[in-house]
Amino acid sequence: MADDIKLDTNPKSMSNINIIHETQKMQIEAGALGLFFGAGKNAPTNVVGVVLILLILLGCVYTFFNTSNKDAIESFWKIITPIITLAIGHLISGKRQD
Repeated sequence: MADDIKLDTNPKSMSNINIIHETQKMQIEAGALGLFFGAGKNAPTNVVGVVLILLILLGCVYTFFNTSNKDAIESFWKIITPIITLAIGHLISGKRQD
């Protein structure tokens, strides 16, 4: 028959197909944020790392561009410093649990 479909039964090809399928399945399960932060047990660590970097950058930018009001800079750092130390504590304690 001319309409017969011939499947490739080569084990190497089948392995490649399985890898592609698993990769697509993981991408679907992770979602849009999962592509950025990762999925599974590393996702919380990645989220905390991103928040930590953003807070430090925000603090530096605010400090360097708002040089006229020292009290505002001090109160701003009083707000974000506990959050930064909390994030660092979470990152350190997460490594000990593994």
